[in-house]
Amino acid sequence: MRLIEYIKRTNALDSKILARENSEKLLNFLEAGIPLSELATNNKDLLKSIPGAQLRRLIDTRRSWQSIEEARERIVSIITEKSGVVPPDSLFDSALSSRRMEALEHILPLFPRDQFESVLQWSEAIEVALGVWTGALNLSMKKGVISVDAKERASYPVKYEEIFGNEPLSEMSNEKWAMISEGLEQGKLTISFEFPVSSIASHLDGVFDSLGTYAASLGNDEMLEQLVLLRLPEAITMTFNRKVLDERLKNLGNIYLDILKTPPIKVPKLGSFCPSESGDVAGMVVINDKGKVLASQSLD
Repeated sequence: MRLIEYIKRTNALDSKILARENSEKLLNFLEAGIPLSELATNNKDLLKSIPGAQLRRLIDTRRSWQSIEEARERIVSIITEKSGVVPPDSLFDSALSSRRMEALEHILPLFPRDQFESVLQWSEAIEVALGVWTGALNLSMKKGVISVDAKERASYPVKYEEIFGNEPLSEMSNEKWAMISEGLEQGKLTISFEFPVSSIASHLDGVFDSLGTYAASLGNDEMLEQLVLLRLPEAITMTFNRKVLDERLKNLGNIYLDILKTPPIKVPKLGSFCPSESGDVAGMVVINDKGKVLASQSLD
């Protein structure tokens, strides 16, 4: 999918921006992977007429589009290699988010192509399964509960006490999740989830006949386990991790845009701005024409 098509289908930008002169040229540059810093240096005329808020949305949209396209290529390669059948484009029509593409990557192995009489039946079963999975994830985010505890009660940082106990996932803040994530990485915390299993099972039961003979051979309970329950904890974790990362990248993006808008300095100096891969740390350095470091800063 082209970047411009993705933008139109997701309504990511104001339509007036797409109608502006040179907008197609700008999108082609971005689709080709040209860094924004390079465009700001060599093609500033393409950027100067775009409001800051729309430019930030464009940066975020390109990042999402790149992630989705990479996942799409990976899925097509895997399925083609295993089944000898290239997945139809229609299979990806509704996969306009990383979460949706991740769901496809999870679901496709549960529905072998050779278990269906036609590509159409295969695609329809996968679409139904996607509906069950998406509904289960959304419902769990609204009605699910997370339990947080110390791995060893005798030794844990005092700051974690405020996050111990049960909390609805719908009330989880980015700040609290960042603390939970830190505790998990350090081996200080454990988490578990409670999901609205009966509601999810009812949804699956209602559409089970549309999932094909292979699903029927597994049975409702096993399909519920394979399609939803085994995958939910990881998906919930990834959802919150992405929300935290998106917030950090957004903050760094705002800093970056402010730097790009700064008028060029009139003395021979060079500057560099470099965010870390995780998006939570950025480094800046300024040197003169002789290579001497004049200033540096680490932001987190």
